[in-house]
Amino acid sequence: MKLTNEEILVIKGVGEEPGWIIGISSHINMNREEVERILQKFKELKLAQVDKDGIWTLTQKGEEIYTERF
Repeated sequence: MKLTNEEILVIKGVGEEPGWIIGISSHINMNREEVERILQKFKELKLAQVDKDGIWTLTQKGEEIYTERF
């Protein structure tokens, strides 16, 4: 799933508590550093992986829910 900067990504039900909602979008004035910090948190929670090419994959219960390059 690829989104443009004009779209809003909402990931529901990820994290330690059901129902977390995270938005990553220019609409909510998040810069690259803020997005990177959120992705790093996902990685710490074992909900995201990043490969050698800088492509992030967020997962939930082993299923890919979002992929992006940073």
